[in-house]
Amino acid sequence: MGMRRVSAGLIAVALLSGCGATDDAATEEFRASTASASASALTKPTCLGENLLDIGNGVTVPEPTTIPADFVPTSAITCEGDWGAGVTDHAVSWVEEHRQGNLDSVMAEFALPSEQDGTCFTDQPLPPVVWLVDDRGLGMRPVVPTGRCGEFKWDAITAIDALPLRERIVHQVPVTPEVEARFAQ
Repeated sequence: MGMRRVSAGLIAVALLSGCGATDDAATEEFRASTASASASALTKPTCLGENLLDIGNGVTVPEPTTIPADFVPTSAITCEGDWGAGVTDHAVSWVEEHRQGNLDSVMAEFALPSEQDGTCFTDQPLPPVVWLVDDRGLGMRPVVPTGRCGEFKWDAITAIDALPLRERIVHQVPVTPEVEARFAQ
């Protein structure tokens, strides 16, 4: 349990976000199916979903999707590992940051179209898990747009990081001895 699922979950998020090769028809079909999402499909945001981390809590979070036209976020949450901290007491740190402020630039950056054409690929770090949250405390996970070679357009993440930090929570996520050994290398 632990790091392997974290890595697998983050890779899956990247592939669903447009990191993998897709043809134009599949991309358009995905966009058409997600464009019909509405604000009624919002959920309580969490950084501790089973499909994000292997923690066995029974909570599954929705996959990233396009932002519904009727959705008005008032805050953003990011979730990512503090892998540089290593393993402490058989656990790794998973950082949850809550930010609030004017989200106009965040929304503008997430609205940019993805441009991936499948002719090239790039090796890159994965962006954090992102939640956009409305004034009722309900949220959705937006797709991070990608460039021509599948590279993430980090301006959306940078715009979130520029918002005032309201709360920072560090979760300790248990890891298996095998995963712990990888951190020691």
